[in-house]
Amino acid sequence: MLRSLRSALAILAVLAPPAHAQLVVRVESNGAAVYGAEVAVWSDSGRLAVGRTDGAGILRLPVSRDRTPIAFITARRVGFSPGRLSAPAADSVTLWLTQRTAELPTVAVTSRPLRCPAESDGEAVALWRRAAARYTAGQDTMPFSYLGSVAEESVSPDERGYGDLPTQRILGGVVLWAKNEPAFGGAHSYLYGTYHPPFGPSYEKWTYPAIHGSAAGLFASAIFGVQHSFVVLGHSGEATTLGFCARTRSSPDIDGELEISSDTSMLGARWSFRVPHHADDAGGEATFGVARLDGARYLVAVRGSEWRRVRRDLFDQRRYVLDAWKFGHTPDQAWLGTWHANGDRSGAP
Repeated sequence: MLRSLRSALAILAVLAPPAHAQLVVRVESNGAAVYGAEVAVWSDSGRLAVGRTDGAGILRLPVSRDRTPIAFITARRVGFSPGRLSAPAADSVTLWLTQRTAELPTVAVTSRPLRCPAESDGEAVALWRRAAARYTAGQDTMPFSYLGSVAEESVSPDERGYGDLPTQRILGGVVLWAKNEPAFGGAHSYLYGTYHPPFGPSYEKWTYPAIHGSAAGLFASAIFGVQHSFVVLGHSGEATTLGFCARTRSSPDIDGELEISSDTSMLGARWSFRVPHHADDAGGEATFGVARLDGARYLVAVRGSEWRRVRRDLFDQRRYVLDAWKFGHTPDQAWLGTWHANGDRSGAP
């Protein structure tokens, strides 16, 4: 009887999964840790786990290579091309992300979270002003066209972000007119409506401005500086992460992070919409590029995503990437009119 019991315990010890098994993933770029990178672990049949790296660029996931073979690991972050590591052979691995272009250099390591409201600090305000001064105002009234790809989808909370390249191609243009709205001024204003169902009380329904493409000029606008306080969240060798908080908490606005390179170019942003008296979980992220026309320098969001919660575990999301973009003084001058353009075409014939 005792021999049988020992045999059974031995079999159970062999079959039992290892306790506290985990996979440790570190994400780096040019020797610096990448904060907030989304890391996903995949088997041949689907995704096993997902999460975001901490301030040291590290993520620990409850995944055991002994229980389920890992086919590959992916990592992505605003400003970088996605990274991928096939069939990892160890429980601690490193993924390296590549900077997308010289205009989109890096992402700073964030050393502390943003807590709003927050009082501005002098270093942060001075850095934002230097960065904003690199860009020309007035693009919210200029014609603009673009060529790129877009994807509209429903995703889980951990799948928010621009991810892989969208596949639905778009070629379009817009003519923008300034509006005298109080929230952001210019064309970057909130639209508000109240829905009245047939039965029961009415409820608020918010429509959010799309802060992408030509509308990225918001982050360098004077009114953005007036309406937000700025704090330094962290530094890396290549960039600084600023946190921004809306000064007025009783009206709709955005809070978030703004990444600024060592040469004071704006690299990208991540934000959440904050509306009063309503728990509407919406936000977005963008990587910035530049358009140049007649000596002026305009800020353009060339890649990003926007999302809005539709239920507890589901978000509606729109992802986009611009292959080409163009400003002009007239609609004819701004129109790309081709499926084969690449990069900034502002001022091009």
